[in-house]
Amino acid sequence: MRITENKCPWCGRDIEKPSFYRGRCGHCSKTYESFLFLYNRDRFTGRSNSRSEMSLPVYYLITLLPLAFLVKYSFRAFKNSFGSGIISLVMCVLYVYLAYMRRVHVYLKKVEKSGEQDAQENGGEREQKNNGDRAQGDSHEEADGDRDADNAPVVVRKVFLSDDLSCGFYHTEMEIEMFHPEDGSSKGRQAVVFHMTENLDILMEVPENAPLIFKQPGIPFKLYDREGIWVNHGITLELAGDHPDLFQVQLSLPSEAGKLSRDVYYTAIVRMGEEKELFYAVLDCRDGLESLKTGKEVYEVKLYHQDQVQKKLAIPADLRLYHEDRTLVCNGTVTYYFAKRYLFEYPG
Repeated sequence: MRITENKCPWCGRDIEKPSFYRGRCGHCSKTYESFLFLYNRDRFTGRSNSRSEMSLPVYYLITLLPLAFLVKYSFRAFKNSFGSGIISLVMCVLYVYLAYMRRVHVYLKKVEKSGEQDAQENGGEREQKNNGDRAQGDSHEEADGDRDADNAPVVVRKVFLSDDLSCGFYHTEMEIEMFHPEDGSSKGRQAVVFHMTENLDILMEVPENAPLIFKQPGIPFKLYDREGIWVNHGITLELAGDHPDLFQVQLSLPSEAGKLSRDVYYTAIVRMGEEKELFYAVLDCRDGLESLKTGKEVYEVKLYHQDQVQKKLAIPADLRLYHEDRTLVCNGTVTYYFAKRYLFEYPG
């Protein structure tokens, strides 16, 4: 069963019957292409760690070739042996079911035009405008407005979604509600666009003219779909292309608490001088070697604050780690800041 996302990637309006390969939107007249995602899963954990794209015709061609091979040799085996023929026929039916009856989610993506095509279209538009065709001029102005809207400046920031219910995000328009990091009061809603990179990072596009809190890191939020139904919650992270502020933390974790989870975020109270600051924490990994050496649970943790004061954190620093609901997990110490490591690993 094929499920097709019928939302135009250019103008965001619904397309009644998307084309099997490529087509033009009836509203903005721009070209789109149908494709699907292929997720690569870790053989030990079962988690998706990356994804790639495949055109829809190519997908069906790849699934059709093995089917033709099976059908051909099934009939050949059927002539020689009745039992082997039945087995081959059952395998063919099973293959058809797995290949064509399973749910396939198809998305639409933008198809960029070459410079020569763009120049030809721009030249055609100038010609029509010079001819004084007012109706055509209005339609071109509308198209130009759509193009300006597509090129409107945006702030692209990574986000963390709790429980990671996000594998279907691709150019998805959603609504986000921001909350004050300390008192939890609502700071309003804003329409945003979500993307997913090849390494499964979630990116959020926010208009540049949106309120400041929608563009800051370390802000908790709730996510709603187009119908206003709550989907998930999470926090905002660093800008796309920036490196996170990664710290090594030693935790006095009680044995009954177990290991910490990477699927949820935490809050942390860290002492900075005479004051205590509230941070949002996302686990990067557990350092097993350091844990054996120190006898404590050692994790690499990314810390976020709306004013980015973590960059001025004096090491070592006392830390109290909490769950999302602000129940205490354990106490600990921030022992190392990995900012200097990036200078060697990512020069320039």
